[in-house]
Amino acid sequence: MEQKLPRKHKRRFPSVMEFIALMAAMMAMVSLPIDITLPAFPTLTRDFSLAGANTAQTTVTIYTLGFALGQMFYGPLSDALGRKPLLMVGFAVSCLASLFIVFNSNFTFLLVGRFFQGVGCAAPRIIAIAVIRDMFGGRRMAKVMSTIITVFVLAPMFAPSIGGVLLALGDWRWIFWFLFVVSLAVMLWTNLRLPETKPSYKRKSFSMAAMAEAFAAMLAIRQTLGYSLAIMFMFGCLLSWITSAQQIFADIYDVHGSFPAFFAMIAGCAAVGSFVNNRLVMRLGTRLLSHSALIGIIAMGALLVLLASAGVVPLVGFCIMIGAILFAYALAVSNFTPLAMHKVGHISGMASSFIGFTQTAGGGVLGYLVGQAYNHTIIPMTLGFVVFGLASLLSILFAEKGRFMNTSRGE
Repeated sequence: MEQKLPRKHKRRFPSVMEFIALMAAMMAMVSLPIDITLPAFPTLTRDFSLAGANTAQTTVTIYTLGFALGQMFYGPLSDALGRKPLLMVGFAVSCLASLFIVFNSNFTFLLVGRFFQGVGCAAPRIIAIAVIRDMFGGRRMAKVMSTIITVFVLAPMFAPSIGGVLLALGDWRWIFWFLFVVSLAVMLWTNLRLPETKPSYKRKSFSMAAMAEAFAAMLAIRQTLGYSLAIMFMFGCLLSWITSAQQIFADIYDVHGSFPAFFAMIAGCAAVGSFVNNRLVMRLGTRLLSHSALIGIIAMGALLVLLASAGVVPLVGFCIMIGAILFAYALAVSNFTPLAMHKVGHISGMASSFIGFTQTAGGGVLGYLVGQAYNHTIIPMTLGFVVFGLASLLSILFAEKGRFMNTSRGE
């Protein structure tokens, strides 16, 4: 159900289209710092004399670990202090981290900067979800989330191309100058146009004891815990693809300069999935759509494993299958998040942190393991889709007490 803000906030609230665009821009701060650096992996390997091609993947892993750590605190603190102050802190940390990277030329310092860049970017991601939950619930939240994600996935569609252009104009530092400018721009937009959605009378005092108590309470809610784990395993699938994509296209399919175009086309399938979900979720419900999509991910992943075991999968076939998996991924995750948040609207910041930390920390480790297992075939990545998909299925069965595609609950 849509929530109402106090009258003074409602007058200042942006239009629906601007709100969706702003939330999408905030959430894009998650994927943009990852995807824009993918074309730079060979450059980083060469410039820093890295031990192997897989080493450049650590720039993604260390970013996700910082992102996971930041999520632990932004949500609870925003429940106590309000959404906007924590957003400004996060954007500031992200901007400073980009500058730190630009003015250093040591790979260890680059990783340190990436860690704090992740810490900073956690704020817009976590607080965006909390703001959306402040305003909406149930299927309505799922519909709004689908619209936002449709816009949000434009970042991974175009980010590698932007990274490629920046590398053509200069060195890898240009990428981090770009991230600095984008973070600053979204920070100013947020500060000017987004009102506070957590009024003082709804705030909760912050303490480590209260935080631990709230996390323990969420662990006791089967639906929140189960769907949080399902999101984590799905994020592991996504990172398995992202960390391996550049090497797969370059090593197996001899695709180099046109990699951003292929990556964008495949990422576009996720945008289509979010659009389809937006059209269908109010009629079919979150469970039917997301559970069906998960079965599709497992089945298509298993088919790719079998095809890859028999020989190299043709480029066109590979792109179609991965695109279909990302289409299904968008259907699944667009609905898993509202299902995980459904019973915890009274502590939406804390819940967003819990879900985000679980997703990013666990999914980051899973994606790293798959990326490091890359062996010049697509088998490690596609096997990751199957294993993580099955783990997600088990998590849902736990959340739903053994029931699957249960459409009787109205969510």
